[in-house]
Amino acid sequence: MKRRKGFDADTANRSPFRAILGNTAMLLGGRGVTAVLSLVYVGLAARSLGVEGFGLLTLVHAFAQTVGDFAEFNSWQATLHYGIQPLRDRRIGDLYRVLRFSLLLDAIGAVGGTAVALLAILFFSGPLGMPADLTAVAMLYATSILFMSSTTPLGVLRLMDRFDLVAIQTTVSSVIRLIGALVVFFTGGGLGAWLFVWYVSTLAAFLFMVGAAILVMRRHAKDEAIPFLRDLRPFTRDMPGAWRFVWNINLSSSLGLVTGRVALLAVGFGLGAREAAFFRIAKQVADAATRPAKLLVPALYPELARLWMERDIPRLGRLCLQIAATAGAVATGALAILFLFGDDLITLVVGPEFLGATEVMLWLFGSAVVTVWALPLEPLLISTGRSGKALQARAIVAVAYLATLFPLMNGMGLAGAGIAGLAAAILQFMLQLAFVLRSNRR
Repeated sequence: MKRRKGFDADTANRSPFRAILGNTAMLLGGRGVTAVLSLVYVGLAARSLGVEGFGLLTLVHAFAQTVGDFAEFNSWQATLHYGIQPLRDRRIGDLYRVLRFSLLLDAIGAVGGTAVALLAILFFSGPLGMPADLTAVAMLYATSILFMSSTTPLGVLRLMDRFDLVAIQTTVSSVIRLIGALVVFFTGGGLGAWLFVWYVSTLAAFLFMVGAAILVMRRHAKDEAIPFLRDLRPFTRDMPGAWRFVWNINLSSSLGLVTGRVALLAVGFGLGAREAAFFRIAKQVADAATRPAKLLVPALYPELARLWMERDIPRLGRLCLQIAATAGAVATGALAILFLFGDDLITLVVGPEFLGATEVMLWLFGSAVVTVWALPLEPLLISTGRSGKALQARAIVAVAYLATLFPLMNGMGLAGAGIAGLAAAILQFMLQLAFVLRSNRR
């Protein structure tokens, strides 16, 4: 693979839209492989464990992932936001201090999230839908939060324009998960074996990302590198509003999980493991179909940060319009295909016993399409120093979603969860657009 040089003169002068498409193409290669492999290993797990067993696998993994995502500070965004100027000016010492701050955030999130998850499983496994004999295994699986909540290495690779390595990393977990799934499927392993495969794949992806980030930093810094652990200067020196920024990002991201991760747990809690399995399959298919468009977001952040740093507002606006139109068109086309062949796809992947997921899948995919059309709005608010507005929009949507989710599920069953998700996506789009337009007028 051809080596990328990172941030240089060519990077600064290239077309932002072409840069985003180029980086997205790399991510799409990795995510495309991941999407295909995920359908295979999810199908194997569903066929091996059945609806109830697969529902329990889903609940344990979703719980750990949800807690990890809530605890995560999204330190990669702090790395990008505060690291791009020192990188451009080759102030390596200042860049290392940004990374030191990001690693501190990772440590806080990882340790705190793991502790919360262990206590929650120990005392509330019943309400969470986990049987008593699964408690010990679920607690062991919860330690994977230590790897899920660390995103500084990801920020380093994005900052250095090494999306090729990010693309490879996305396939590591899926390849290991597929290999493990084949072994467990043909040897007749139980739920514990499937959870072990999921755990190992998460750890492997994390180790690859850390190793790649260290190598990239060493190549870039060369002799200018300094041991950042010996740097005794304040963590946030020359980083104005750093703590406010990361708290806004963390809270906004956590609120965004309400319509994703929390929804699955709510379905399991309110409707049972069987419906949670249907919801998981529906969301898996919907996410796989819209993933190509959503991959524009990771590539969008570095370009928005650079254009805002240069105060190139006209190009900033054009870029957001181009991204919205491109991603929205792709997602809308995928929705039409899924509407026609949704039953066939579910039958092919996991078998006819999961056809109960078709209706909610279409609702979830509709909400994903609305989210795709709004893709540039939240990154634009965050990159232009309006993370508080992004948080405000997420908070309003989360409250509205929770207020409608359980009543709709009680009245309409699993489909109600999908309808609540679509309504929340539309509300979020309208709020974020209103905040962007108001900022533009000012």
